[in-house]
Amino acid sequence: VEAIDRQVVLYRSDDLLTWEFLSSFGPAGAVGGEWECPDLFPLRVDGTDETHWVLLVSLNPGAIAGGSGTQYFVGDFDGRTFTPHDGTPRVQADDVPGLHALNWLDFGHDCYAGVTFAGLDDDSRTLIAWMSNWDYARHMPFDADPPQRGRMTLPRRLSLVKVHGRLRVRQIPIGPPAGDSPTVVTEPVVVQSIRGACRIDLDVTPDGAAGFAVEFTDDNDSRVTLTYICAAQELTLDRQAAAHGFPPEFAGTVRLPVSPTPAVVPDDSAVVSLTIWLDRHAVEVYAENGTRVLTELIGSLDASSVRVSGQGAAVRVSMQLSDLAGATSRSPAAT
Repeated sequence: VEAIDRQVVLYRSDDLLTWEFLSSFGPAGAVGGEWECPDLFPLRVDGTDETHWVLLVSLNPGAIAGGSGTQYFVGDFDGRTFTPHDGTPRVQADDVPGLHALNWLDFGHDCYAGVTFAGLDDDSRTLIAWMSNWDYARHMPFDADPPQRGRMTLPRRLSLVKVHGRLRVRQIPIGPPAGDSPTVVTEPVVVQSIRGACRIDLDVTPDGAAGFAVEFTDDNDSRVTLTYICAAQELTLDRQAAAHGFPPEFAGTVRLPVSPTPAVVPDDSAVVSLTIWLDRHAVEVYAENGTRVLTELIGSLDASSVRVSGQGAAVRVSMQLSDLAGATSRSPAAT
């Protein structure tokens, strides 16, 4: 499988020397940039024996957050031709509603050219991607300790799930499990003494609030803020206050559509559930059981605190905090 312009072409070979052309797919979906790094593989629907085929297509520019990104198509493959289940309109980079109607592996700026591998003991499919964007990759500052200029995403275990009758790719990061039992607090919450690298499993019940904010700060006043607006069912990530010394193209915010989970108890509020993986230079946010993902590079942030606060009213917060640097868990304290 390879990409040419805005098409994917499929070939087969018995000896890896002589190749037979099978078929092509596209242009379809996002076509505002060049296609590259395609990947075609079978994927099982969670909890069933049902299997479908997924075609990943990275493109640059023209992705959902601007610049580089990865769309995907779910369909069937008969050994020669890939046929998507859904219609395949062609969407240009300036058609924002059209882009939002497509399937995106990640809604952030910095998950690109991902490839999968298999052959593990549990017959799973795992993806890892380049954490950057061609809008600014050439101009990123160089890290002296350790010497590097780029990063990769967390490896992610893939599967398919049905959401409102539509198949979507689910991504579950491979890493340490959640920490101790959650602490539940109603009103603003501050967690002290996190050491930069952490996993936060967060359930927020708005209870009448218009939304809420999750703010990571360090002792140098660098800051990354996640803001959820209930009416829009949308999460916004702002990394501008943690982008000192970075290229101008790095500034800006990015949005992730996140639907709340319906309440279990009648007359109770719905719950917004997020799993956030944070380290010094990156944040990955997983929502809707891993079917909505946002990956962003950030400037240097040695996070020392995280604050969750309601907008217009107090919110009910259930939080599990895992300190990845020290492999210990810490509990929030109400203020």
